[in-house]
Amino acid sequence: MRICVPVAAVALLACSPVSGQDEAESHSLLLVTASGVPESCGYQLEQDPLALPRPDADQLARLQSAGTVLVAAVGDTSFRCVTRAVDQLNDLGISAEFEEKAWQNLRSVAEGGFVQQEGEPDHPQATVYDRERTAQSDVDAALSRAQQSGNRVLLVLGANWCHDSRGLAGWFETPRVARMLARKYEVAYVDVGYRDRNIDIARRFGIDEINGTPTVLVLSPEGELLNPESAPTWRNAASRSEDAIFDYFDSFKPELD
Repeated sequence: MRICVPVAAVALLACSPVSGQDEAESHSLLLVTASGVPESCGYQLEQDPLALPRPDADQLARLQSAGTVLVAAVGDTSFRCVTRAVDQLNDLGISAEFEEKAWQNLRSVAEGGFVQQEGEPDHPQATVYDRERTAQSDVDAALSRAQQSGNRVLLVLGANWCHDSRGLAGWFETPRVARMLARKYEVAYVDVGYRDRNIDIARRFGIDEINGTPTVLVLSPEGELLNPESAPTWRNAASRSEDAIFDYFDSFKPELD
């Protein structure tokens, strides 16, 4: 664990564990804070008011040049204000995050020091949820493939902002799990945004609302939902082991009455 001292645009520095000197490589961390309610959200880029989705030229340049942009709430700000900021920043081509590490980093900065975690995440990740795709067409294509192959359809409703959605997709790409899925399933990923996009896909198969991401549907080749009980239980997917994920899908049995 390395401790680095923040400045106005907080620096994530590669600190030498031996000498304590900063190495050449560094990149900035910018903090965007959100306040208010969905009808009246306010944002700041550090200490400067930030107009989203149209920041001024100087702010846009700062955001684009930052290595990391973290979004956090002030006080009792609505979660929707935070997610809206992330969405609007992403629309500008800026990679912004607001998951658990963002909150930890913000607290560390407020306390006078930034803690940089060493190493990679303890689970694989993949960003496969594309909101530009036509979800209904992707689902129909997966069902068509299933009718030809006799496999089931594995329909993952998630989003790239969600670390559990990314984590499950990452586990699916590991060689052992990927080989098993290729034998037994036709896999399709659907972006559901902040549970406000492509909800009609879930309803099409009997899920009235998405309570968390990812939501994972196992379908018969004819489109029958086979896991109504466990479909909404994947919100901790990133913290599940490879064995647990492999075993669930490898030995899956329909949950129908």
